[in-house]
Formats: sequence, C-alpha cells, structure tokens
Amino acid sequence: MMWRVVHASFPLLSEYWRTIADIHTLGVVSEVPRWRQCISTLSKSALEVALNSYYVRHYFNEENKEAVLKIAEYIQREFLNILETKEWLDENIKEQIKGKANATTYNIGYQKELVNETIMSQLYSNLILDGKSYFKKTLQLRKWQTDYSFSQLRRNEVEIEWDKYLSPTTVNSAY
Repeated sequence: MMWRVVHASFPLLSEYWRTIADIHTLGVVSEVPRWRQCISTLSKSALEVALNSYYVRHYFNEENKEAVLKIAEYIQREFLNILETKEWLDENIKEQIKGKANATTYNIGYQKELVNETIMSQLYSNLILDGKSYFKKTLQLRKWQTDYSFSQLRRNEVEIEWDKYLSPTTVNSAY
C-alpha cells in the first residue's frame, strides 16, 4: 500500500526523483516536458471541471455547436428514412429500431453548468491551494477531491454528475 502512495507521488517531485523513478520502473529516462506533465495532471484531476469551464468561456464556438447538432439530426432523419426502405425487416423490429433512434439524446458541446459562475464557485468553495510547491498543492487537491467524493455519498440526490458527460475538449460519439 505504501509503495503505491510513493509511486503515485514521484511525478510530483523534482527532476532528480522523477529520473530515479523512471530508471527503476521503465528502465529509461522519459523526457516529457514539465509543462505537458502539469497540463496532463490537471486535466485528469479535480480541476478538470474548472479547466473545462475556462475553455468553454474563452474558446468554445457556439455556431459550431449548432452546426454539429444539425448534422446529427440530419443523420438520424436519414437513418429513419433508410429504415423504411428495408423490406427484409418486419414491422415489429422496425418499430423497436425507430423507438431506439427517436430516444437518442445529443450531448453536443458542454453542459450548461460549466458557464454558471455560482455553480463553479460553489463546487470549489472548500478548495484552498496554499503553499508554494507543486507537490503540496497536488496533495491538497487530492484531499479536496476525496472529501468532495465522500460528501456526495449519503446525499439523496447528487448535485451534478460531472463525470456523466464527456469533456468539451474531447471529441467522441456514444449512445
């Protein structure tokens, strides 16, 4: 158990310790720039929601969202048109397929909570990052994330399911 804690902490330490860890675990020294490592760590941490909020506010193009929504609706409409021409499917199966196609929901762009200042402030209200070292700040962030997760356990209703949606910076499709 302790080894897992130590191993997970190596990327947070200075280059000297990261080099030792790389040599012993990988057999080579990895040369990932520190800035890239920091961005990767932040985007996989509890600050992912804050980073997504910043991205949406400053870089997300609303016109593109509308265009992609129209494309998705067009694809669905054409799928239903093509379905009608398939004679080898019986009517019962066609109705089931239509029901499933019509139940499709689109999560294009981002969830509206990301641009709500009040929600963002409430989410991170208990997060305090003091200290000067990256290591200490990361430990504080991990503790906050654990505390937040535990605070959601006994709630009848989860406030917002942030992990239910893809990140706005991720391009993917799912059903």
